[in-house]
Amino acid sequence: RPDPEPRCGSPVAIYHLNLQTISRGAGRSSTAAAAYRAGERIFDEREQVLHDYSRKRGVIHTALIGAGERTRADLWNEAEAADRRSNSVLARELVVALPEELSAEGRILAAQELGMYLHQRYGVAVDVAVHAPNARGDQRNHHAHVMFTTREVAADGFGAKTRVLDDRKRGPQEVHEIRAAWAGIANRHLEREGAASRIDHRSYPEQGIDLAATVHEGPAVTNMERRGVQTDVGNLNREVTALNAQPDQQRAVASGDAPARPDDSVRNQPRPLSPPPSVDGRLRRDPEWKAGLKTAAR
Repeated sequence: RPDPEPRCGSPVAIYHLNLQTISRGAGRSSTAAAAYRAGERIFDEREQVLHDYSRKRGVIHTALIGAGERTRADLWNEAEAADRRSNSVLARELVVALPEELSAEGRILAAQELGMYLHQRYGVAVDVAVHAPNARGDQRNHHAHVMFTTREVAADGFGAKTRVLDDRKRGPQEVHEIRAAWAGIANRHLEREGAASRIDHRSYPEQGIDLAATVHEGPAVTNMERRGVQTDVGNLNREVTALNAQPDQQRAVASGDAPARPDDSVRNQPRPLSPPPSVDGRLRRDPEWKAGLKTAAR
């Protein structure tokens, strides 16, 4: 049957889905990433390095889908061996927010269903790790890391590269399909548990909602903010949040979409900022960004 759509007037749960790559060219390895997300020990046979995250807390559940009889260490060591170039993309990862309104079991089942969707759509092996909210962060931040191989995987080995997500024309549409699929999966589980909330993968303008979108902060920025270091991205999001909290008329005037009257109480409000074009460059040159990447985004 059709995926449950958000009903008009239904409470809206948080939607977040971010697709990223794990590339050797960026100094990363799939074995280290998988060990961190699963809270395990994985020995990297290519680099002869042990990645030990067995003391990591907050890992609620892990699962391998489409990996056959392989262990997690087997799967990602095989992925490392299948691509030998110094700039090879070794894995892709979806980071998704799991609705707080779901039960713990519902969140696990939804994350696993997303992993199965990716396996069936692309023929890849998928590694799912469900994480609890960070003790120092937002306690609603239940989330899952869904890593998947960049090659098709069969019982007898790794096959062809899955290039569709890299294609300039088809890639964006594929990402849109994944975003829509996750909304459908999460909403089915919300409906099954009797929750009124729904998530919506569409942008605010597509939904007809007059709100400004915040900018994804990422693990490095989040780690800096938790330590009390204010960042450009964090400051921008605070401004957007404050703007969205204003009544409609005040928000329209503050954003420049409506004329201000001489006696308007918000005539001196600043226009909403767009993401500073140099933010990413500054953060990447900032040693704090690198430290945050090592500790929070391995």
